[in-house]
Amino acid sequence: MPAHRTRGVSANCLRSTSAIRTHALAYGRAGAAFLDWCEARGLRELATIQPVHVAAYIEELGRERYAPTVKQHLACIGMLFDWLVIGQVGRAAGRLRSECRPS
Repeated sequence: MPAHRTRGVSANCLRSTSAIRTHALAYGRAGAAFLDWCEARGLRELATIQPVHVAAYIEELGRERYAPTVKQHLACIGMLFDWLVIGQVGRAAGRLRSECRPS
């Protein structure tokens, strides 16, 4: 491969890695924000979090933030509960995830 093409591949790879890191940090902040919101409302156990709590959080967030941010937080919460189910952390997470899934 010519040298000028190799430099382009490396630059694209670095940009892609940076984007992944930025995305992961944003999801981390979104997950932390949701869990902080839950804790502030006395929801300290995963088993106590219900779909109505997720809906209330998203509704409240929608009054404060733009739609893309709200969608990112909702996607993060979905991924969090998927991860909990796949890791078999709790049955409550599976119940919540299936009830929040759009039909």
